[in-house]
Amino acid sequence: MEAPDFTLPDLNGRKVRLKDLRGNVIFVNFWATWCPPCRREMPSMEKLYNLYKDRGLVMLAVDIRERPERVKDFFQQLNLTFTPLLDRDGAVASLYRVRGIPTTYLIDRLGRVAAEAVGSRDWASKEAKGYMEKFIASP
Repeated sequence: MEAPDFTLPDLNGRKVRLKDLRGNVIFVNFWATWCPPCRREMPSMEKLYNLYKDRGLVMLAVDIRERPERVKDFFQQLNLTFTPLLDRDGAVASLYRVRGIPTTYLIDRLGRVAAEAVGSRDWASKEAKGYMEKFIASP
């Protein structure tokens, strides 16, 4: 299935459009600062991002319905360097039919949803890295 396109602002107000990122592997994580499982998985997301960002991984953390200041503070506290996006009205979460958070979608280089994970994961685990290694290597 083709990933639904969206455009959302980052913390600096710069618009990020999903379709413009085609050709990369895109990790889209829906989350919120008040969600303990989201908070738990963020450090492992950072590790995964640092391992694969130079090989075509783009990581987007789509915060649902929170103020930019909260998201900025959260990212600073955890020293996160991937891209937070602001879904202020929850429209993109609805478009992706997010029922609970965290929910993650992996989008292949052609713009198709290749995998969905509902719930917290250890993205730095051997299993996750093995999966990502294969995913990054595919055209």
